Amino acid sequence: MINIFKDYPYISQEIEEIIQNYENQIFKDTKSKSKLDIDEIFEKIQNCDSELEKLNYIHMLNDYNIQDYVQDIVEIIKSGVSDYLKVFALLLLVNKRIDIKFSFQTSRKTYNVDVLKLYVPFVDKFYEKVTLYVESFAHNPSLSGVCIELFNQFILAIYPDKVEEFNDDHIILCLALLYLGSKYLKIEFEKTLIDGTGYSLTQIEELVGEIEHILSSCQLNLKN
Repeated sequence: MINIFKDYPYISQEIEEIIQNYENQIFKDTKSKSKLDIDEIFEKIQNCDSELEKLNYIHMLNDYNIQDYVQDIVEIIKSGVSDYLKVFALLLLVNKRIDIKFSFQTSRKTYNVDVLKLYVPFVDKFYEKVTLYVESFAHNPSLSGVCIELFNQFILAIYPDKVEEFNDDHIILCLALLYLGSKYLKIEFEKTLIDGTGYSLTQIEELVGEIEHILSSCQLNLKN
């Protein structure tokens, strides 16, 4: 789970050092996970200051029966933590197929969710289509890897909304991701990729701006 944040293409050196320190700590906790009962995990979630620690303890809950602790998880989602932490807590409920309805607020909007009706990200046909196009259009694996990582981050940033509700054209999404990936790798975007798509560079840059704004607005708070 921690690797999701280690691999962020725009993460700073300071944040990398924070993650490395917590990775060492979480590794020790994970090795001794069998010694932690579920009450102890929730106590750690409640008392630890770092959202990165909280996220990893939430991830541990995938190995437990959380039925008696659903309301505690809902309270995490409703609290003032970052949007990313709310999403990972929500995905825990989704993965466990918990039958519950509730409302919560993110930095973008208010959601009224029925957990059983929420989609599971990263396994739908639209995701597969976008990632396949990225891999076929990118001329090197480093670029395609960064683009797909950015796409994954974006999916989490807008969850439980679907990407298709943001933009349902996989071609312009692919081009925007390639533009954004090139920007983070500090390489030139291949403008010839636009030829024959019916889109202009201006349209792609506008979409890139929207994606960047959403990504920057819901960062996990790693400095707590």
